[in-house]
Amino acid sequence: MVNIGGHHLQTIVIGDLMFFENSDKFKDEFNTIGYGPERDKPSTVEEMIACFTNLPFIIDVHKLHPLVGVLVTNKKKVIS
Repeated sequence: MVNIGGHHLQTIVIGDLMFFENSDKFKDEFNTIGYGPERDKPSTVEEMIACFTNLPFIIDVHKLHPLVGVLVTNKKKVIS
């Protein structure tokens, strides 16, 4: 996203399946959250955060469910 949007991106919001915990513990809830292990390969929260570690963004993660979250990144303000 950063490469596509260039330096103009200020905020990136990703809301999707992302594992905060082992998904096997929530098999009874797969249909509720729209997860199917035969068709999905969600990242862990740690993998999602790692995508931004070398970029100038502040990362906030909001857990909506042990398998669903929203990741919000805001570009760090440069003080000159």
